[in-house]
Amino acid sequence: MKKILLLLFVSLIFAGQIAAQDDDYTKTSQLKHEIGINATAFVKQILSFGDTATASNNSPYLITYKMITNSSIALRFGFGGRYNRQKESFEGFEDSAVLTNSAFDVRIGAEWQKSIAKRWKTSVGLDFITNSILEKRVIDTGFDVVTFEEKSFSLGGGPVLGIYFNINDKISLYTEGAAYFTSGESASTQDFKNFPEFNLEEDNITETDFSLYIPTTLYFIFTF
Repeated sequence: MKKILLLLFVSLIFAGQIAAQDDDYTKTSQLKHEIGINATAFVKQILSFGDTATASNNSPYLITYKMITNSSIALRFGFGGRYNRQKESFEGFEDSAVLTNSAFDVRIGAEWQKSIAKRWKTSVGLDFITNSILEKRVIDTGFDVVTFEEKSFSLGGGPVLGIYFNINDKISLYTEGAAYFTSGESASTQDFKNFPEFNLEEDNITETDFSLYIPTTLYFIFTF
């Protein structure tokens, strides 16, 4: 896994150097910028797609950004996440429970773009990705405060293939597929505030995963 991550890191640095050299030595070169918004849920609601239209393994990235050189080499970034906090109380009792769930996904990569028709363009690239998840439940029984926590963190990457439909020079539709291999660790803990002798901390569990993301995620792309 370390060799894979090293290869991804070196590839990204190499792509970045090519992009920088192209901008330095090509006088007519102008950088383009793309902002992408994950519109899958919006399109599903407007067009009333069934569940099968947006199958599992949708892209987790809500916002994307690309910086593109005149030679069609781009540095790509993506970010996605969620956060939810719920508090439960019980009438007539002092007991309460607070449940917190959060997840964050980040990617950085490089790609090469090529026009294949008047309104169509394709891209092929390589991503480095990271993901973190936290599930935390705090229960106040009146006698003690107990915290249950599960968290995981992973690193990885892989190739990505995308396709654009250009509505005009500024607005496009974009979808992509990817194959990501990740490796990470997960752990769970149990903490008693007043009775620490009952505390429990499990050993870290190493996990590996290979995921295929089929092109079911649709992005609205704005170019400037």
